[in-house]
Amino acid sequence: MKVLVVRRTIATWKARYRTCPLHNSVFHGRECNGDLTKSTGIDESGDVTFSMSGTCHVVRSGRFCPDVFCPGIWMIVADSIRERLDQLGRITFSRVIFDKLVDVELPALGDASWFERTTYPTEPEPDLEWIDLPDVPSFHEAIGDYFVVGGPVVERIRNQLSDIQEVTCDFGSFPRKPKESTVMSKQLLEEFPITWNGCYFFREDAFEVIAPHLDLDYFSVACVTI
Repeated sequence: MKVLVVRRTIATWKARYRTCPLHNSVFHGRECNGDLTKSTGIDESGDVTFSMSGTCHVVRSGRFCPDVFCPGIWMIVADSIRERLDQLGRITFSRVIFDKLVDVELPALGDASWFERTTYPTEPEPDLEWIDLPDVPSFHEAIGDYFVVGGPVVERIRNQLSDIQEVTCDFGSFPRKPKESTVMSKQLLEEFPITWNGCYFFREDAFEVIAPHLDLDYFSVACVTI
């Protein structure tokens, strides 16, 4: 089975690439404390179950909002993408609440001027200083609905899965964190179009939905066979 693995592209402080930590933080925003809870288990009949409840709270730029972004470990998609993914079945969604939408512009790709302004590491998280900007109410009226995408967390049930196997995800050259090893279950992916284990694992039919909306300056994709 061909599977596509998706994660945020890492940002590096040490060198100048097309993107820097400021690009990443403005593009993805910041996940705040919310009441989002997720549960993965196996019921009495041996079937895998997954549930997600509550809401995800986000602070981000309201000047623009990509169709797919990842302000923490969980992927967020626009409502139009949610509708298409929902047709595949067995994918769980939770609504996003934008606590603040601020007026901050995404730097041009390759703009390294941020490195000349920052005092990192003596100044903590200077790439997030934009979070303190004021909320812009008009942005909330225009942004539309967004949802967290959820699927079973493999690590929580790995000892109960009979076909668990180690996989190595090759995301390409630095700064894309070249390789990452994790575990996955083919049986689980046959049942659930999307699963999670440190990265998002997409079955091909689910990946086809989000692929046109992934900005590959901010996401890394690996292809594995399970």
